[in-house]
Amino acid sequence: VYTSGLKPDVTCLDCLPNEKVVFRQEQYTPDPGRENMNKYNIYYDISNVPIRHVTQRTFRIITWNSFRNPEGDWAGTLVTYPTDNLNFQITVPLTKKFKDLRFGTRPRGANSDAPISNPLFSINQDSTMVDFSFKNPEIKKSYRIKWHW
Repeated sequence: VYTSGLKPDVTCLDCLPNEKVVFRQEQYTPDPGRENMNKYNIYYDISNVPIRHVTQRTFRIITWNSFRNPEGDWAGTLVTYPTDNLNFQITVPLTKKFKDLRFGTRPRGANSDAPISNPLFSINQDSTMVDFSFKNPEIKKSYRIKWHW
């Protein structure tokens, strides 16, 4: 999660009381000419989850002033453990409607995305909320959606 100023509000909607979730600010150096942002990562301890046991955790993240680019932005996540299904829901204000959605993936550390053909997604009628999912995402790959306003 990247944001400019205020710390995001993160809630695990289905974590059990004994499960450890850490939301920590990380060091971040922006690209030249870009605004200095704060970067936060969510760490979830899966050491008590039995091997090959299906588990799901849903996080709600609310950010303020998190837009990095006046023309568009992106959201995504790095897959670090075997995952059957990766889902996102992104909501933006009425003044920042989604246009020109592009879905991509890249190996960890790569500088550009490879397009995802036939992405599974839906967008609401006023173009302010998009839901997208990736089936069987690969480990050590980042899955992203990019858009223009």
